[in-house]
Amino acid sequence: MFLHAAAAALAGGSPPRSPPGVLPSWFTPERRDLLSSTYRHLYIAEGVIPSAAAARRVFDENFASPREAHAERFVWDYWHVTHRDEDAPRRRPPPSPQAQAAGEESGEGKAQAGEARGAKRKGKEEEEEEEEEGRGGALAGLEEAVAAAAACEASSGGGYGRSAAASHGSGQQYTMLRAAAAEYFPPALFEALCVEITEYGREQLGCDAITPPWLALYTDGCSQNFHTDAPHGPFAFVLSLTPPGAYAPQDGSAPGWFEGGETTILKPSACDYWRGFDARRGLEFHSLFDVVAPRWGRLTVFDARLPHGVAAVRGTRDPRRARLVLTGWFSSPQPTVRGGLAAGGEEAALRVVAEACAQLEARVDGVVSRVVGFVAVRLGVKAEDGAVASLESLCDTLVADPADRQGPIGEDGEGGVVYDDGAEDIRVLLHHVLSSAVFPAADADSSITVPFSFS
Repeated sequence: MFLHAAAAALAGGSPPRSPPGVLPSWFTPERRDLLSSTYRHLYIAEGVIPSAAAARRVFDENFASPREAHAERFVWDYWHVTHRDEDAPRRRPPPSPQAQAAGEESGEGKAQAGEARGAKRKGKEEEEEEEEEGRGGALAGLEEAVAAAAACEASSGGGYGRSAAASHGSGQQYTMLRAAAAEYFPPALFEALCVEITEYGREQLGCDAITPPWLALYTDGCSQNFHTDAPHGPFAFVLSLTPPGAYAPQDGSAPGWFEGGETTILKPSACDYWRGFDARRGLEFHSLFDVVAPRWGRLTVFDARLPHGVAAVRGTRDPRRARLVLTGWFSSPQPTVRGGLAAGGEEAALRVVAEACAQLEARVDGVVSRVVGFVAVRLGVKAEDGAVASLESLCDTLVADPADRQGPIGEDGEGGVVYDDGAEDIRVLLHHVLSSAVFPAADADSSITVPFSFS
């Protein structure tokens, strides 16, 4: 099914925009001509989140003196999940009517939960309720992934529900310390982090929001086994707050306090292994996986549909010298308008986008093979006549739907096999429809980012 966000944005008025200048002035999103765009699963940006330094300072201050005890040191959850039966996901029973009534009468339920986590109470009932909802959302993502994996394992007769011996011992899945970032950082700093990360998503990915982020701390023995996060959003992000000099690179080029801790992602070529199989060539680890080191200030963004994990950390048990990251998912793709049309002409511009999307939706079924994935297209619009001057792809994770693959359709000039590629057909169709759109004239040139999601 073909989905787009233009009509929704039009119905809801102008899409929200964060204050200008929240990203470094030197930052420019990576892009390529739409017709030459191809699938890309990984983006790495260095030093684009200015508030990372302040976030690191807060963490260092909280752990400055190990012998001191204060609330900020007690917000961490040691999250250890295996494939043993006792770790199978279970829904928490709802509180009994009597307990719920007692909590409402005393007014202490939410306050006690907030104090246990070291939350800063604001004194208003509505604000406490918002904080509680934020806490639940911030930590729910991976728990949902565990539940989904368990359901899949159970339906195939594997994983949970078997003895430890039959399921390869403990089958460790997740081991880390985690905390809700909304609770851990001062409100102003937390807001700044969210605004900056969201602005990156808007500029590079066409995504207008992020899920509530959470902190993850990896000391000796911590890791994440391979999993996927497809339900949460088109891209996952990892902002490294790991201090400089803590990580020891795999190539031995520098010492460090720990080894491991790399974000490890299965390469797309490995997911489609047999299509490019060559019996004459042997493969090793780095031929099958992308490995991203947790360097200070690095923002790693990737297609969370791909199996990924975190290599086991080996070395330090000191949280001040361990792997520390802020993680979450980009969500809520929305079109954005910048330049001349942003001043009074935004609604009219979105109407043109919505009309173009309606044409696409009418033509996509039955014309090309179905695809799954996400692409964000940036239109360069001339001021004088509203014509589209350029069409660029900011990000592209389109792949052919396996259910609709038609296999080889011919050979190229060198005798190589050419396969049916619905993703390429979609890009051509997007280019054809969007390039013919005409927008209102404006005082200056404009850029319009339109995200498209196919599922």
